[in-house]
Amino acid sequence: RPKNRPMVSKGKVLSGDDVWIGDKATIWMNVEIGKGGVIAANSVVTKNVKSYTVVGGNPAIIIKSNIQ
Repeated sequence: RPKNRPMVSKGKVLSGDDVWIGDKATIWMNVEIGKGGVIAANSVVTKNVKSYTVVGGNPAIIIKSNIQ
């Protein structure tokens, strides 16, 4: 189960409120995820994610933005 897997961090990752991170997503250090951001499973996030934005892929790209 994902909640039982160890979480590994080599640097700081900043995330706002109500952020969802999919299973096996990789987020590079010093990346900021804005409020309401969604990271798809298996994504590799190399850049900051704006608030209310869905990203996915390798490297992650914007799928949808400003979802409220």
